[in-house]
Amino acid sequence: MENFQTPEKLKPQAAFARPALEVNTRTRERPKQQAACAKPALVVDTLTLARRACLAAPQATEREVSVAATRKARGRTPLHYACRNGCLEAAKRLVQLGADPDSRAKHDVSPFQLAVWQNHLAVARWLVEEHGVDAAQANAFDCCAVHWLGICPLGRVAKGGDGSELVETARWLAAQPNVDFTKRQRQGHTALHKAAWGGHVALLRYLRDDHGLWDDTPDHAGNFAADLARMANTDRHARAATFLREECSSARAHSSRSRAVRSSRL
Repeated sequence: MENFQTPEKLKPQAAFARPALEVNTRTRERPKQQAACAKPALVVDTLTLARRACLAAPQATEREVSVAATRKARGRTPLHYACRNGCLEAAKRLVQLGADPDSRAKHDVSPFQLAVWQNHLAVARWLVEEHGVDAAQANAFDCCAVHWLGICPLGRVAKGGDGSELVETARWLAAQPNVDFTKRQRQGHTALHKAAWGGHVALLRYLRDDHGLWDDTPDHAGNFAADLARMANTDRHARAATFLREECSSARAHSSRSRAVRSSRL
């Protein structure tokens, strides 16, 4: 997730924010630490993972295929990275060798959550349909797949597009048991807040039309979804903010209907 300069009064909260870090009062330095939802550094070359998985000895143990790649991996295993990067064949081989399909890294991040975040629908479906992974699962910050999808990186959608590629995954998620698009996570964000943060207008429109989500509920910091979109200060996010203000405000929609009724009576 990108860092944006924002007005003090808005105070955006990261999608999976960690507690504030202590400051060293002697040096005035803050310890280096990544936000739990920040784009993970690619500490593992997935092609290398695939080759190792395919060449692994049949007697490979679960520990050997599930161990975190480096100290910086935050407990993420080779399967986490294979799913994050959409390497389905590598993921299948790792599971064949004993990797846990629903292994959890720091903050309860799973391979499924990372697959949805990167909009790798084939990988997400394989985990759920072949291995019984719960599509309604949440991490330690109460963020579910519907939240992860909303912050899908721009590199995973068409440049200059509206994020329409995400709608297919959203529809699939909606068909899974207990998946709730209205659920609020720890910062009070709904799927609408996350899609606004991601700047995905097509997903915002889907959430309004299919799940009745309107931008009429602020998060715990007092920000509406349109506020989060505006913070990004990009053309893409400006379009998302405009959509939310003009087409996704229940109060505005009610006002427009009322004016239409009054006009028809004149």
